[in-house]
Amino acid sequence: MNTYKKTLIINFVLAFTSLLFSLGAVELVAWFWESGLMNSPHGWELVASRRICVKASHNPDINAVLCPNRNYTWENNLVEINLHGIRDVVHSFEKPEGTYRILSLGDSVAFGWENGLEDTYTKQIETMAHGDGYVNTETINAGIMGWDLPIERAYLEETGLKYDPDVIIVEVTVHNDIYPQRYTVPSPSMAKWLRDNTYSWGFASHISRKMKENIGTLHAEASSNSIYPFPLDKHDIQWDEFIRTPIREMARLATENNAEFIVVIFPTDAQVQSIDYPTTAQSVIKDLESDGIQVLDLLPVYRTVYQQLDTQPNELNPLFADATSHPSALGHSLAAEAIYEMLMK
Repeated sequence: MNTYKKTLIINFVLAFTSLLFSLGAVELVAWFWESGLMNSPHGWELVASRRICVKASHNPDINAVLCPNRNYTWENNLVEINLHGIRDVVHSFEKPEGTYRILSLGDSVAFGWENGLEDTYTKQIETMAHGDGYVNTETINAGIMGWDLPIERAYLEETGLKYDPDVIIVEVTVHNDIYPQRYTVPSPSMAKWLRDNTYSWGFASHISRKMKENIGTLHAEASSNSIYPFPLDKHDIQWDEFIRTPIREMARLATENNAEFIVVIFPTDAQVQSIDYPTTAQSVIKDLESDGIQVLDLLPVYRTVYQQLDTQPNELNPLFADATSHPSALGHSLAAEAIYEMLMK
């Protein structure tokens, strides 16, 4: 082998080795970055939303389901997804004799985004019941982020009713249930592989997003181009598609299966802080009481407590865990108390 070929091979090996070393160094930095974020105040926002495993559902009416038997830790909150693909301990479909079962359906609010499972309103209700001597009360948290009411109706019919619940609680999030932001399962691609199998891809995506935000090119808009997360016209067809029809269908399924049915409305932060913010969503859903459907509007409770809190300007509302109206542990506690009081009547 002549000197030229040897030099060419050596240069190629050195270049390739340098590339691998550089990629490894970037991946190491990104690993430290993500590891530090996992239990930081941004763990749920920047890590959980990217790392939680979702997969396509066999049911075309359900957009995506959680991968079963997965464990995560974000912001020091243990997140365990059981073999049935929900965030709870495993419950058998066959209800033990003498058990009073409460099935909770909803999206990321019911799931307990940015909270420990024990802090969710579903589990706080169970704790309250046990404390009052109702030790046979069992709650099942079937909230999945990215779900909307039509999906929850499909889940209830296919799986939820198998638990033979005595009570079905459906959580409605004013923030995005009317203009739903559904979780989608990405199609196989190089970008998806990098997202799932590297740390540097998430790091680079975060830096890119921050750069766009800094130069003012990133604008989030509702699908309706409205400044509100719901249509102001009560006769808008979206109210029928995403709210009235699925709620009525779930109420029918509950009645047919001898279960009590309750709809719980979680307000947005803006509604809590301003009495001038529209409450069309609450009005539309409360109209369903004329159909015999029980509706619990948490807005009055949230407003009352918020007014009693010493919140400073530009400070995050203590009732919420983030800017997208996910309740904090305190917000969940208020919901649990109100729901429990309704159940005890």
